Amino acid sequence: MKTNYLKLASAVILTCTCMTIVSCDTESPTTENPNSKTSSLTVDKNDPVIIELLNRGYKLENIKDIDKYYLVEDDMFFYKTKSNNTSKPAQAHANQLASMSAVTNITVRIDSSIPTSGPDDWRSAIATALSDWSAIQGCRVNFILTTNPICNILIGADEGILPNSVAAAAFLPSGEAPGSQIAINLDARNDIPFTETEKIHVLKHELGHTIGFQHTNGAYFGESTNASGYNVIPNTPSGFGSNQDFSSVMNTSAPLTNVFSSLDIFAFKYLFPDNYSMNDLIFSPVEGESIIYGSNTIQLYWRPSFISEKNVKVEMFYEGQLAYTLTTPNIGVVNITCSSGNCKVRVSSISNPAFYDEANFSFIQD
Repeated sequence: MKTNYLKLASAVILTCTCMTIVSCDTESPTTENPNSKTSSLTVDKNDPVIIELLNRGYKLENIKDIDKYYLVEDDMFFYKTKSNNTSKPAQAHANQLASMSAVTNITVRIDSSIPTSGPDDWRSAIATALSDWSAIQGCRVNFILTTNPICNILIGADEGILPNSVAAAAFLPSGEAPGSQIAINLDARNDIPFTETEKIHVLKHELGHTIGFQHTNGAYFGESTNASGYNVIPNTPSGFGSNQDFSSVMNTSAPLTNVFSSLDIFAFKYLFPDNYSMNDLIFSPVEGESIIYGSNTIQLYWRPSFISEKNVKVEMFYEGQLAYTLTTPNIGVVNITCSSGNCKVRVSSISNPAFYDEANFSFIQD
């Protein structure tokens, strides 16, 4: 049975409102239940929120009108009230990440809208998903189940807004805090019950969204890779074409596994390592590395979770002299131009220049 969950949650956690809800499909598209939610394919292109979505790269034909939200690319909800849309939403991560300090003790409460028995009881699956996330060695992410009304994340039933083929939806992080809600569609796929394995997969997946992880295979399914942020983590598959991690818990569509893949764990530890210093900020190029490349442009990778700011400062030095400075979005990757010889790159916080890392390397354009 549906409850007015989202309205309840917004009253409890006023400080954690986020712009988008990322939804995740069930095993496969199914025939819609006659009582399932309806949507309007016609939206007003002059609406301020629609204009904002179009400016961010979404296509008008991929925006649907559902209740008090706009459903974008069948994957994300946006509030119709522009004032609520305050933040941007591989293994890949969104532009908005939970901060390093915010993920160490994330309190999670189960709403009374989740039954305590029967096929719609997701409580044991929730507990397992939280425990599995917290047990990742070398990762600082720690979820704690609580009964305290004041919590970081509230998990409950949706209020009838999720389509029949969508099992659950989660808010992305906002203002450095984890996404504040996970909504479970208790009558998804025509009310066919989920197995315990499927429930655990869905919940581990949604918890990943709350701290900033996108769909690993989102690019393959044509999801936007720009508008809400799709930033591939180095040394993981791009998500395009056949370059996939088919075992990732963060894959969209079918819940094939409830076990984190080795690349999932690498990605989680890359962004949220248990022990770290600013000397670990830059991932590539590596200190002392010799790079021979056909172009004078290479990619600089850093861990965006280390600096809780929208932008970072990048400085490039040639033979000990500052060559150029740029301010770039703190998304963990940017193209930098190099000259043959001894180079140094520095990434630093704009508000506190003492927070920085630098890497010396030699470069030869071949």
